[in-house]
Amino acid sequence: MVSNVLENVARWNIQIALLTIVAAVLLRVLAVSAPVVRHAIWRALLVVCLALPVVQPWRAQAIDPSQVRAEIVDAALLTSPTADMAFVAGPAAGTRLARHLRSNWAAYVGMVLAAGIAVRLAWLLAGIHRLQRLRRTGELAVTSEGYREVSALIGAGVEIRPVESLGMPVTVGVL
Repeated sequence: MVSNVLENVARWNIQIALLTIVAAVLLRVLAVSAPVVRHAIWRALLVVCLALPVVQPWRAQAIDPSQVRAEIVDAALLTSPTADMAFVAGPAAGTRLARHLRSNWAAYVGMVLAAGIAVRLAWLLAGIHRLQRLRRTGELAVTSEGYREVSALIGAGVEIRPVESLGMPVTVGVL
């Protein structure tokens, strides 16, 4: 069941990638430069991509009882601590392992995707931590009267904090 869901999600992602590539190529070939038109096209593509599972229902996998029994036996033979090693390591072991990998590829893809998500989340958290450290390092600068006038005029104010270890100006914020 899980491998079937992951296979459907993988197919959906491939369809999204292909549609995105086609849209990007068409925008480039047709030389669409108006931001309003480009934005409308990308929004329409987003709606189409989100509607794909509704338009094209996901495939349901039929369960073959003999295949399930064979997989249970294979799993028991591969994981049994008391199994005869000559039997497990024989020529059939390679075919059982290949069948196992072939039938569970979506689970392995899911694990790789989950690991990638975890790594990216850790990277983002490390970046947020570094930004907080930089903000604490910098001391609030005294701003000029001109700065206060411009801030009041545009209705936005920011803190200016010089940090000696940075060699360039940097802006940090949620938006």
